[in-house]
Amino acid sequence: MFSITDFRILRPEYSIDQAQSLEWIAAAHSKTSMNIDYERRLLRRLGCSPSNIAHRGHDLPDYADGAERLLFDTAAAPTGHGLEVRLRFFEKKAEEYFNRFYEGDSNSPQYLFHVTCTGYVSPSAAQTLVSKRGWGRSCQVTHLYHMGCSAAIPAIRIAGNHVSAAPREMSRADIVHTELCSLHFNPTLHAPEQYVVQSLFADGAIRYSVLPGTHRGRNPGLRVKALLEWLTPDSLNAMSWRLSDISFVMGLSAEVPGLIASQLETYLEALFEKVQLDYSTEKPRALFLIHPGGPKILDFVEKELALTPTQLRHSRQVLQNYGNMSSATLPHIWAAVCGDAGIAAGTQLISIAFGPGLTIAGALLEKES
Repeated sequence: MFSITDFRILRPEYSIDQAQSLEWIAAAHSKTSMNIDYERRLLRRLGCSPSNIAHRGHDLPDYADGAERLLFDTAAAPTGHGLEVRLRFFEKKAEEYFNRFYEGDSNSPQYLFHVTCTGYVSPSAAQTLVSKRGWGRSCQVTHLYHMGCSAAIPAIRIAGNHVSAAPREMSRADIVHTELCSLHFNPTLHAPEQYVVQSLFADGAIRYSVLPGTHRGRNPGLRVKALLEWLTPDSLNAMSWRLSDISFVMGLSAEVPGLIASQLETYLEALFEKVQLDYSTEKPRALFLIHPGGPKILDFVEKELALTPTQLRHSRQVLQNYGNMSSATLPHIWAAVCGDAGIAAGTQLISIAFGPGLTIAGALLEKES
């Protein structure tokens, strides 16, 4: 099929300790609830603890101690600034990321995919880069927007189809994720799931390439053997990502783990059947690269599939180090596996993410030598 390779990560400007972040969230909520001790108790009960997430990256300075408040001067405006101001910041930061990703790179990809669910503007940061580089006749830009945490799977599916069908002997598709989840904090939303969301999500940006056939990148990558995307029946209301006047707002049902459980084993069997392999035979030797929608999702998958901690370690490490970066998270896990010399070439890798729909999107990968 094709391979994904040459991962490059750019970290957000600010990295905030999770304990400090939880205190900041409690203080922001208390501007409308008027009780910071109550907010602290809620976050201890509902939020993601420092034992699961050590720190999270933010492109906004607002979350850092003593920093300038660009969006969240909650004393003046309890909700923070509205969507127009937030998306202006996204536009500026996304263009900065693209410029940094392609600094010193004079080789145009044939296809450039921009993946995000946290900000949109037209012309996009991808189009701006291509125009300013003079690549307008050699590079096709495609936007994969508002697909949530599972977007990396359809991104590699579409990019892989493009490079595999390209008439040139060697074509390259680049995928760039720019997720600024922290733009959409609203401390006037006190529903239980909002404390989960606000203590879980973080900012992240990553670039990588998709190459056809047996072509290899500068570094060993991951061979894509099979892809599969399912919509879970009767689950449309389980997860949502909508626009409001102030920000984007996530809805998250407590039914999500049960809905996943009803499909997961059957889904994995179908994924392996696409390449004439038996899931139950391959499972003990495989590593599971699961999108960490939260620590409870990883706990649930580990228990439901009877996995060992080693099989899930890369997902937990990325969650611990970075938090949930929406669509950028799976590629961060893929990059970690590529850089892990302890994982032998030929190792089977099962990578799955969950998104609105309720979507189960996954890939069967193999580490290249």
